[in-house]
Amino acid sequence: MRVTVCVNGTFRYPDYIRHYAEAGALGCFHFAHRRGRDAAALGLRPGQSHNVWPKHYLHGAAFRAAPGGLRTILGQGLCDAWQAAVLRRWQPCDSLEVVIGAVADRVIARARRDGTPVLGHPVTSHPTRFRDQVDRARDDLGLKPEPRARDDAERRAAEIAGCDLILADSRAVARSFTEAGIAEHRVAVLRPGFDAARFHPRAPSDIDRTRFLVVCIGLITPRKGQHVLLRAWRRLALPNAELVLIGTPGRDAGAVLVDCPPGVTRLGHVEHSRLRRILARASCLVLPSAEDGFGQAALEAMACGVPVIVSDAVGAAELVRPGRSGFVVPALQVEPLMAALERLYRDRALAVAMGQAAAVDAAAASFGWPAYVGEVLALHRGLIDRAGRPYGEAA
Repeated sequence: MRVTVCVNGTFRYPDYIRHYAEAGALGCFHFAHRRGRDAAALGLRPGQSHNVWPKHYLHGAAFRAAPGGLRTILGQGLCDAWQAAVLRRWQPCDSLEVVIGAVADRVIARARRDGTPVLGHPVTSHPTRFRDQVDRARDDLGLKPEPRARDDAERRAAEIAGCDLILADSRAVARSFTEAGIAEHRVAVLRPGFDAARFHPRAPSDIDRTRFLVVCIGLITPRKGQHVLLRAWRRLALPNAELVLIGTPGRDAGAVLVDCPPGVTRLGHVEHSRLRRILARASCLVLPSAEDGFGQAALEAMACGVPVIVSDAVGAAELVRPGRSGFVVPALQVEPLMAALERLYRDRALAVAMGQAAAVDAAAASFGWPAYVGEVLALHRGLIDRAGRPYGEAA
C-alpha cells in the first residue's frame, strides 16, 4: 500500500508522519513549512517529503502587509500555488490522505481522475459551523465577519464531496458534518494520539507551588478565544498569579491582545522539550476557543498531569470529566471561566488531585502515535479494498 499525504502547512503531522514510512506505507508527504524542514528532520528517507517552503514565507508576508480583503485573495492564490506544486510532483498512489478546509480541491480532483480513494482530514468543524463560530468570536471583539473568497463555499463543498471518508478528530467534528448532511458511513472518528515519551505525568515536586501559573496554548486569533481569557484574568486580578500565552500571532491578533492586563507573559513558538517543562510547573491549562476541532494542547497537558479548563467548542472537551480532571465552560462567556479559574486558585489541593486524574484519563482515552497511525492505515486499507464499488456506497 502506497499512501500520499498532503497538508497545506504542517498541522500536527510532523509528530507522526515517520510512522507511515516505518509501516512501509508512505509514498510522499507534501507540506509547506520553513526552509530546512527536510526528510531527515521528519524522520523520512530522501524523496519521501516535498516541502513547498516558499508558500510558508509568502503567506506570512501577505498576512503582515495586506489589508483584510486583499489578504484573503492572496491567501487563496497561495493555496492554489501550493496545489500546483504538489500536482507537478504527483506520483500514482493507492490512497490519498489530505487535510481539507484550506482548499485542496484540485489535488482531490486529480486523485479522483486516477480512481484513487481519498481520506479527507478536516482540522476544524464543518465549514458552515466553522464560519458561524468564527464570526461569533469576531463579533465578540467588535470585528466585522472575516472576508471570504468569492468561490470559497463552493470549493470547500467540492473538497468534502470528493472525499470517500472524512476522518474527524472528535465526535463534535463528526457531528458537525453529519448535521450538515454528510452520510454517517462517510465519517470516521479517531482521536489523535500523543507522544508519551515527551508528555508524561509530572512529579509532585515539579509543580510551582509558589504561585498560580495558568498556561494557554494556541495561535493568537479571535477563533482561539484568548480575549475571553484575558478579560477573565483582568477581572479576577489574582495576587501572585501568572498567565502564560504560548502561540504566534495570527489574523487579528492585535484585537485579541489590545487590552492585555498585567500578569501576562507572552511566548511565541515553544519546542516540545521546553513546553513539557512549562506544563510540569503549571497549575492548569486553559483552552477558551470559540471553535477548535480538537485542541491537542489539552490532551498533552492532561498527559502531564495538569488539570484543564476548556470551552465546550473544543473537541477535546470530550476527554474532560468535569470536576474530576478539569472543567468545561461555555465558549465566549467570561463568568463561568472566572469561576473555574478561581476555584482552582482557592483550592490548590483540588488542582493537584484533578491533575492526577487528568493523567489517568488521558492515558485511558488516547494512545501513542504509532498506534494512531496503525488505525489510520487500517482506514486506508478499507478504502482501497472497496475502491471498485460505486463512489459513495456504504462499506
